[in-house]
Amino acid sequence: MSRPLKVDNSNSQFSLREMSDFDIEYIIYRVLFEFANSQSGPGTINIDGNGTQIGTFTDTSRPYSVGEHPIGTDIQTNNIFFYQDRSSITPNPSARPVIWTDSVKASSDSELTARVISSSAAELVNGGIGSYILSPSTPANGSWIIIDSFNDTSADGTQVFNLYRKVNDTEPPAVRPLKTDGGGLREMTDSEIASLVDNLRDYINNTGIGYYALQPSAPTDGTYVEAGSASDLRNEIADENYVGAKTYTGTQSFTRFFSGTTGGTFTGERNFVGTSAYTGLTLQNSQETVGTVTLWLRQS
Repeated sequence: MSRPLKVDNSNSQFSLREMSDFDIEYIIYRVLFEFANSQSGPGTINIDGNGTQIGTFTDTSRPYSVGEHPIGTDIQTNNIFFYQDRSSITPNPSARPVIWTDSVKASSDSELTARVISSSAAELVNGGIGSYILSPSTPANGSWIIIDSFNDTSADGTQVFNLYRKVNDTEPPAVRPLKTDGGGLREMTDSEIASLVDNLRDYINNTGIGYYALQPSAPTDGTYVEAGSASDLRNEIADENYVGAKTYTGTQSFTRFFSGTTGGTFTGERNFVGTSAYTGLTLQNSQETVGTVTLWLRQS
């Protein structure tokens, strides 16, 4: 399998050499950096409704305060939908790395994929630049930004979950591949290397490697790894005894005697106020886990 060519700087004469795996890491870095720092286009995920729906986080809560009684069994529900842009794209890089077969030539799409793009995808789905994590706190290793946020609401507080994306990591030494330039050869610029990003987006769509799903268990159409999770917590309810005041109206018969007349019996109403013990549903401090969803990333 042919590799991109580079200038061989090991001697004073101009010569060419195939790039090593270590050299190719710079191409991968530039492609993934371009992919990660564009927040739209094929391969990106969001909760704004753009693309193919890949799962739902359902937040449930009770509309009462902790300790409140008596209460009902009302539950409020809020659904947060996740999407991934899986729209088709036609790669059209501004330059292509040259390779050696029977002569020096620009690499085709399949040759580019075999040596560079597939390696870029493999690094992406192993925690590389451009990958996503669902978490309440910033992940370690590299530079991350928040793409979207949502809440898990409960009676005694709110847990914020963030969708993070890795946008940078340690930059490898710059080793740039060669391209054809008129009748000669020239090193590709960083922007020309970055233009290979659409080949990566097309590869994700064609293979499914780099696809995400938000659901309780892993999909079965490939090999998936976890990329964070979110749980819906809800305060529990229970019957609890309590003492409360109550005003009520009762009917009472009574007799009064008046001077100079015979006694008479009258019926009237009187109000009574008292306290009584009750049993009723009360919102507890304790919480139950209603459901958990995991963000799954397809590796193969």
